[in-house]
Amino acid sequence: MASRLLSLVGLGSAATLLGACIIVGPGGSKRHDNGTGGGYLTTSSTTTTTTGTGGAGGDTGSGGTSQGGGGAGGGCVPAAGTGETEAVCDTMNITPESHGGAAFLCGPNSDQDPLGHASCHRAFDIYKAGQAEDFAACLALIGVESTCDEAMVGDCVSEVYADACPDPFIDETCQGIADVCGADPFDVAACSWALKVFSVSGVNQMIDCVNATDPAVACQPAFDACFDTVTAVGG
Repeated sequence: MASRLLSLVGLGSAATLLGACIIVGPGGSKRHDNGTGGGYLTTSSTTTTTTGTGGAGGDTGSGGTSQGGGGAGGGCVPAAGTGETEAVCDTMNITPESHGGAAFLCGPNSDQDPLGHASCHRAFDIYKAGQAEDFAACLALIGVESTCDEAMVGDCVSEVYADACPDPFIDETCQGIADVCGADPFDVAACSWALKVFSVSGVNQMIDCVNATDPAVACQPAFDACFDTVTAVGG
């Protein structure tokens, strides 16, 4: 598998991606939606998976002004953010005392960073700016009493996916992966949905992971495993 995505650097989509294009940035787990909805997050410490569903919007052009399933007034949330940083993750009801907040820790031994708080920080690393801000805004609505409610975090992931504008560049990149995979089955639609919120950094982390995968591993399993790895957060 390692040689497959390395070969993509010779294609238009991957060459642009590895340069400096607008991309997206998401959370995910082993089940990848085919574009009809859902966002997924895993935690590396507990292997807990939260899932949800949400509708995808229709694209109205490469400028990121498509109308669709989420967002205020029926519009989608574009990739460009307002300049907010991950510092916002440490100002929420679910921010634990270890990060200056008032929330408690989670897990069976009460020693794990709340999934929402950890995921917020991870989102600013792998999501588009607009999607990271959208995710943080949703997490900010979770009350301190629900700090360890992972289902609510899953709902926020689903909301971000439903709100995000489609990204033609991601579609092109996923098709490029499928072209390189050839006869090795690869679900382009699932790839496009899974990566629709990823930033350039997030997609490049995916590429690096797949390139480091044993070449004996088939295309789709390698992509799925790397999606889990890139979107995982520690406990």
